[in-house]
Formats: sequence, C-alpha cells, structure tokens
Amino acid sequence: MDKAVDLFNRTHKDIHVTLDNIPPGNRGGHGKMHAAVMSGDAPCLVQMEFQELPSFLLNSELVDLGPYLTQADRAEFQQGTWDLVAFEGGTYAVPQATGPVALYNREDLLKKWDIKVPTTWQEYREAAIKIRKADPGGQASAGYGGSATSLLRGCEHPEEAVEFALWINRDPRSVETLIKSGYGWPAAISGMSNPQLTKPSAFLGGQQTAQLFTDSSNQVPKGWVRWPTFDDTVKILSDRFEKALGGRSTLVDALKAAERRTVEQIRTKGLRAE
Repeated sequence: MDKAVDLFNRTHKDIHVTLDNIPPGNRGGHGKMHAAVMSGDAPCLVQMEFQELPSFLLNSELVDLGPYLTQADRAEFQQGTWDLVAFEGGTYAVPQATGPVALYNREDLLKKWDIKVPTTWQEYREAAIKIRKADPGGQASAGYGGSATSLLRGCEHPEEAVEFALWINRDPRSVETLIKSGYGWPAAISGMSNPQLTKPSAFLGGQQTAQLFTDSSNQVPKGWVRWPTFDDTVKILSDRFEKALGGRSTLVDALKAAERRTVEQIRTKGLRAE
C-alpha cells in the first residue's frame, strides 16, 4: 500500500495522502478507528474487509459515497463487489480486492483413488468420503476475503478522498503494485487481466489460472452481505469446531450453537434477526 500511496502523491500535485498503518482486524485496528471517529479525529479513509462494514455502519461511522460516484466509476468494478458495499440504498466503500475461491487438487492422487474432480456440492461430498477412506489423515482447506476503502464520518475533504479511493483501486499502475504486494484478487475489471495474474503459475505446474479465478469472482451470488456481528460468529464457530474436532461435541451442534448465539447478539443491538 505504501508504494501505491507514494505513486499517487507523485502524480497528483493538488492532493496529498498520508498513510498510517494500524494493526489489522481485531488486533487493535478496528478499536482505534471506532475511537477516532467518536473523538472527531478520524482519517478520511480506511481500508477494511467487507465483513467489517456493517459494524461501522451500525454506529453511523461511514459516509455514503453515492453523491461522489458516477455510473462510469461503477462500471469499472465487478458489479458483485458493489453489492458487498451497498446497504439500504447507500454505497459505503470503493471495492478493492475480492477473495474468489477455487479448488486445488492433486491430480495424481485423484487418479490413484479413481475420483473425478467434483463440480457440484454433491460430487464434492462423495469425493470427500472416498478421500477420507483412502487417506484418513488427509486435509483440505479453502479461503475467502476481500477488502474495500471506506470514507469515515467527519472527513473534511470527501471529494478528494473519494478521488484517491477510486484511483488506488482502479489505476493500472496502482493495481499492479497492490497485486505484487499480495493484496488479493482485484475488484477492478481491468485489473483481472493484469500480467501478474495471467502469467503461468510455477506453483501450479505452469497452469494459467486467471480465467478460473475471474469466473469464480464473477459468480459470487448477488445480495450476499455480512452481518454486524460477523467477527463474533467466526470466533464462536472456531471455538465450537475445536470442541467438535476434540470429540466433545459435533459439527451440527457447533453450527446450531453459532446460529443461536449470532441471533442473540444481533437482537441485542436492536436489530431484527430470525
């Protein structure tokens, strides 16, 4: 991020951006931002993961960017990413990166166990059963994520802040810099064809996976949003899954407990949850 900010400052003489790196996520960064807004000393912009937006919005700490965005601005980003930053008719961030998920597989092992690459959830379940029987100690993993740039309440230069938020997330030079730093899959449509992403992957045996991840990113269901207590839900699931893996509970019980506790937390904040 620091290199992208430096590039912006060199190419925009009428606007200067100062970067302040803070601890990510729940390691202190969110608390610092909440406190800064409440004290009236917040920066204009903050980068945060999509799932953090609802909690800031619930406290009226974000500014609707709608008046500062044009249809041309919106057209430069994947439509699904705008859905992730839109709430009750307002737009509360400029999408930066997404977290498309793909299935990595060992072709040699699937061939050995006579398992075809699953393309549906039912096939995935059946393959998982076969793999568990063939290799009881085998493990699998997946990931998700994505981030955006939000305008915080109290900013004295909203137009300039939004100009920077758009530039850093769609300018080809900035996007390439961010890709090299490993920030994720770009939300900007033009960034998805960046050579850093389309070149063959040595890790994956020379495969070109750009189109695969592009398709995955474009297939995010419309209307998918996180809830204000998302971080708490993740923590509850983590604790409950640990108990289930230790034989002190079951995965079904873990999910039921997380759902029950999540609904309780949302209702405690005065929101409707069913």
